[in-house]
Amino acid sequence: MAFSTSSALSDAERHLQRLCVADAAPLNRNHDDPGSGEHHLVEKWKPTTNAMTEATRNAFASSPQGTLGAEPSRADFRQYRHGVFTQLLAAVASDPDIPAHLTSPPVARFAVKFLDQPDAVRCPCCFSGIRSSILLENEQGVTKTDLVKGVRDFLYGEAAPPVFYVDAKAGRESETTSMETALVHTVDWITTAHSQRGEWVSFYSEMPQISMYCSPSGMFKEAVEREERDREERGKWEANGEDVDIDETMDMDEDVDMG
Repeated sequence: MAFSTSSALSDAERHLQRLCVADAAPLNRNHDDPGSGEHHLVEKWKPTTNAMTEATRNAFASSPQGTLGAEPSRADFRQYRHGVFTQLLAAVASDPDIPAHLTSPPVARFAVKFLDQPDAVRCPCCFSGIRSSILLENEQGVTKTDLVKGVRDFLYGEAAPPVFYVDAKAGRESETTSMETALVHTVDWITTAHSQRGEWVSFYSEMPQISMYCSPSGMFKEAVEREERDREERGKWEANGEDVDIDETMDMDEDVDMG
């Protein structure tokens, strides 16, 4: 499995790509007719991403804490979180209920973006001007363990990870900033529609992309609580028959006690 990182686009490139999914159309063979055709790419990655967010939340209470409101040291934080994801890697690899490949049929490339967006309003389609943070490559098809390893090594490797800061209210993105104690609280992506078999079909038919929203350790609990409030609001809108953005990854089986 190959693993690579990519840098930010220039200001001019971001300006040209500000329209939602402006750069996605050439990749998407599912868009014209999501209910039929031979180019369906069925999403299989949700159990893996759910496992990552759940492990991140469950480990929070025992995570190293800073003093007097400060963040924990990078060394202590990295050692603890790298260990959490190493244990998760073994658990995911041996879990028969988690599909081995992230898509069906398998794809050779899978992209991940890491973003810090403190505002609740967001849509991954509006971040098309941001290049992927990591690109996972596997000629036999990118697997669940490729994804867990890629996220672990990016967030909890030797250097602090570069995370894009997104100011949703101002409608702009900044360059990447190093986040010493990054924790993923939400995973999101663009879904096309259900297939004829009732499966979720990826918007991208060649290289799927997911967005992972991070916060520093000291703001993680607040970020999770905000996401839970947003989820409740979406539930109310859906109950009233109002249109809402689909955020499949927030369907947690149960609430996690953050301590």
